[in-house]
Amino acid sequence: MKILVIGASGQLGSEFCKLASERRAEVIPLSHADIEVCDGGSIDAALEKYRPEVVLNTSAYHNVEKAEDEVARAFEVNAVAVKLLAVACEKRGMKLVHCSTDYVFDGAQQVEPFTEDDKVCPPNIYGLSKFAGEEIVREYHPRGMTVRLCGLYAVCGASGKGGNFVKTMLRLARSQGPNPEKPIKVVSDQRLAPTFTRHVSKGILDLLEKDACGLFHLQASGDCTWFEFSKAIFELAGLKPWHEPCTTAEFPTKARRPVYSVLDNARLRDAGCDDIPHWREGLAEYMKEELAL
Repeated sequence: MKILVIGASGQLGSEFCKLASERRAEVIPLSHADIEVCDGGSIDAALEKYRPEVVLNTSAYHNVEKAEDEVARAFEVNAVAVKLLAVACEKRGMKLVHCSTDYVFDGAQQVEPFTEDDKVCPPNIYGLSKFAGEEIVREYHPRGMTVRLCGLYAVCGASGKGGNFVKTMLRLARSQGPNPEKPIKVVSDQRLAPTFTRHVSKGILDLLEKDACGLFHLQASGDCTWFEFSKAIFELAGLKPWHEPCTTAEFPTKARRPVYSVLDNARLRDAGCDDIPHWREGLAEYMKEELAL
């Protein structure tokens, strides 16, 4: 299988390229310097040059806070560019795999994991723009596949974000002196299932091998709050920082975050693929590599 990966230097892109290569796929890694997803000419040139069977789009405008002010830019990258990719892939008989987010749900009234059939309710501009991208793939590229992801972290960190949540927690804990002036505070009223990119990459590859199409959730099993996740990080790293839970209201942001965005991978299981491992299993696997660096 010949797979062109857009955003190959990011968390998911880099992990996917590594795993796909290990599984004998021919991988074409492209960064922003290699392709401009908002430029139809750039997309056409790349697809004609490499002629892949599959295009994995991991690129996105993902600054949730800035999206509230840069609405046009968020939709340009997360929706308009997706249409350019979807149309270009459909025209050439290539499969587009597009990455979306759990932020299409606000979860304000939710107590059970969301399935792919549940009605969306984005809490912010970022989530709304990503949902627009989902709808575009569905309309313009019927053979395409959209995967909703949540709380990704990878050993490579996050391009443009200065790391990921796990790395940030480790940095804060390690920089805390013996007599810290204040605790590390992490919200305890947002529930999700943070997911190791290696497990997401495996899920995507498994679905591609089955020539699946449509919408799929790819999220770690189980769920936790950000505070519970940070606590597990410290325990696995053997760190004991001054660490306290807090509410979302204590750290007000311009963009609302989902209260509950746990996803059920129902269609992944229905497709005959292995479910994503529990978030604790993913974190333990990740930490073995992170701590060895």
